[in-house]
Amino acid sequence: MPEFDALSAADRACPLCGGVDTRPYGRVDARFGLFSCPACGFAFAVPRPTPEELAAFYNEQEDYNLTPEPTPPGRAARLAGEWKRRIESAHPAPRRILEIGCQRGDLLYGLKQHGYAVVGADVCDTAREFAARHYGLTVHPGAFPPAAEEGAFDAVILSHIIEHIVDPVAFLDAVKRYLAPGGVVCIETPGLDTMLFDLFGTAYNMIRPPEHISFFTRRSARALFSRCGLEALRLETFTRPWSQPNPWLFTLMSLARKSGALGWLRRRRNQDTAASLTASMHLERGGLLARAFPMVDFATRAATLASWPLVAAGDAAGKGLLLCAVGRKTA
Repeated sequence: MPEFDALSAADRACPLCGGVDTRPYGRVDARFGLFSCPACGFAFAVPRPTPEELAAFYNEQEDYNLTPEPTPPGRAARLAGEWKRRIESAHPAPRRILEIGCQRGDLLYGLKQHGYAVVGADVCDTAREFAARHYGLTVHPGAFPPAAEEGAFDAVILSHIIEHIVDPVAFLDAVKRYLAPGGVVCIETPGLDTMLFDLFGTAYNMIRPPEHISFFTRRSARALFSRCGLEALRLETFTRPWSQPNPWLFTLMSLARKSGALGWLRRRRNQDTAASLTASMHLERGGLLARAFPMVDFATRAATLASWPLVAAGDAAGKGLLLCAVGRKTA
């Protein structure tokens, strides 16, 4: 990637630790490359998109503006059970929980059924309106609640948010301000410890700028907590036994990326590829792909269950599909 070799030191600098000895890992598409930092292990898309580019991208993505049927209370409570266990294993008596980037509020609604006082923040008008109308939730506009809420929460949830952030250190520093002393931040993100990244590299389907631009391993998540003055309590990879993010679906998507089939489909649907061929693609209702996807989804979930001993072995070896990182504010 000779054009990336010619980037200035500032453009190449690691957004996590500031290191300048970063290395081009590989090209993602015609616009973006993936760089890695030997000093801290962080990987990041280059060039970093501007706030204006990100706003335009997310406003055009129908995936982020859908209004599905509300989740029933019992099911919401069951789905929130995993997060409840995470938080309670890290905090002795959590009461108030904030989710940043809560979208429609499904997780917060589930935690509300468990008796927590919950608050959200999200930049999407449609999502906030849905959360208020269907779940009775308070969801503040923008990335964060008002400054008056700083220091008020026992836990902050970042569920599939950190991979979208241009400056993870500044972002987590801001998140930390909302934690009470002893409060915990719980992060879930598609990690790069997974065997699929080892196998596919930049064709791994989670490497998709400008949507996903910051990529963590257990090592770099620890470095992020250290930079922000948080004590690392939990750093582990895992795979859910029955979930749409599953190894077999991600393998198929990555193969489609690697072969060029996914890029071909996107070019067929949208001639303007400036945003990146790797960005998510909404499936039109009633279309062939939309009808086929539920079958593929079910088949790959079933395949994950059938191969669970192998998947569990990967988790035990630190090669799970997702990364869970929990840090505590000590002062």
